[in-house]
Amino acid sequence: MEHIRLRLADCESAMAAVEEIPKMEEADQRIVITLLYIWWSERCAVREGEKERSAMQIAQMIKTYAEEFSAGCNSALNPVHRPTTAVWSKPPEGFVKLNCDGAF
Repeated sequence: MEHIRLRLADCESAMAAVEEIPKMEEADQRIVITLLYIWWSERCAVREGEKERSAMQIAQMIKTYAEEFSAGCNSALNPVHRPTTAVWSKPPEGFVKLNCDGAF
């Protein structure tokens, strides 16, 4: 990952570094984005009083999260088709049907 670190370190601003990420290989993009997410989360957790994780723990989290994300992306490309069982039906005579979701 040293080549990525050097590539991002050469950027003159945070915005330039963010603009550099889409130009990377897809696997490198996942790792960099995951690294930034974990790094920010760790920073916030320590600021709020949680115990700081070691660099090795953080590196393992980044690797695991990136692999899980990659696996999720691959399965999204080949979705499993499941038959739909719930179908809207007209309510019986004398009833009103009201649909809402959990956000309500």
